[in-house]
Amino acid sequence: MSARPIRIGFDARLAGSRHAGIGRYAENLLHFLLTTVTEYENQPVEWVVFISPEHDLDWLLPLAEKNPAVTIQTVTIRHYSLAEQFIWPRVLWKAELDLVHVPHFNVPVLYLRPYTVTIHDLLWHQQRDPRATTLLPWVHRLKYGAYRLVSTIAIRRAQYVFVPSKVVRKEVTQYTGRIKHIGVTYEGVGEPYRSATVTESSFPKQSTPKKERAPYVVYTGSLYPHKNVEVVLRALRLLPKFQLKLAGARSVFSERFLEQAERYQVACQVEWLGYVPDSELIALYRQSVAVIQPSLSEGFGLTGLEALATGTPVVASDRPIFHEIYGEHAQYFPARDGLVLSQMLSEMESSAPTLTDRRRFRRHALEFDWHQTGEQTWEKMQRVLHKIRSSAQT
Repeated sequence: MSARPIRIGFDARLAGSRHAGIGRYAENLLHFLLTTVTEYENQPVEWVVFISPEHDLDWLLPLAEKNPAVTIQTVTIRHYSLAEQFIWPRVLWKAELDLVHVPHFNVPVLYLRPYTVTIHDLLWHQQRDPRATTLLPWVHRLKYGAYRLVSTIAIRRAQYVFVPSKVVRKEVTQYTGRIKHIGVTYEGVGEPYRSATVTESSFPKQSTPKKERAPYVVYTGSLYPHKNVEVVLRALRLLPKFQLKLAGARSVFSERFLEQAERYQVACQVEWLGYVPDSELIALYRQSVAVIQPSLSEGFGLTGLEALATGTPVVASDRPIFHEIYGEHAQYFPARDGLVLSQMLSEMESSAPTLTDRRRFRRHALEFDWHQTGEQTWEKMQRVLHKIRSSAQT
């Protein structure tokens, strides 16, 4: 008699580029697991992947068609919804999973079977900024209470908690009291950033007249208040020839930011690009003075790492998370000090990094590998499966 397959679920409703950093993490981890893991202790592994109808995982369905061990289940249950708490658990129960991985805090409270979870940050534990929501105050208070309840229970009940940095591990312990079975699995630099070469021809020549090289910095990501991009506007007031180029999905927060630029009288120095494909983003980075990461709170800082992989300088707020991830390969400024930032950017514009420096940036960034992230995650998931099996036998 053949061994019963191990059934592992993966909540991929937030996987894909539409969901920014969490989406990129979930997609890369999912791809590794589906293409690498076929058995556990001589038992075949079957994967059940839950996706939303509007997913952008173009590679997933063709892979599932070729691999009978991968089942795709489309669900219309939105994340952070009441249906996620009351209907989603039933969907998971019916799938008869030995284990499920949820790549975000939104594990349904009523799901009591074994799961692992990734906690990317505890930003909303640290600060409640009323500017970070479009909800009415009483609705926001209700939703915030639900967030605290769901995230805390998700962390405490999980068989294992994955975090992207030591900083987040410390926060999880501080806010939830959990100290065991928490592992750091750094995020990685993927394609096409890994394949981008760093040569002299990739960057502006120093001999090019400055008037032909309008200096600019790039910010990639959302414009929530904690991202602190407002400090760049303060710096632009002191740098009239500089521009800020913004890449990311448009939202109510981007509209508010552009209104801020008007109030600072620097709107003509701000260019909204919207979504920019990776191939174009690489070229944008390389022609810039720097990519900026001004955030007040972050769980990892992947966009800065991807910029370093292209040989582009990174300027980051002086926060522990950025020191952990970028080390000595970025320049740091006091997070709310637009004057210091303006001085730093002015100096960087007049003294570009050498090719040796750019290659050093890239070597550091390439140490962060999604394959390694996947291997470390699967190693811990195997320990969880072993624990589940041992408990069932006693």
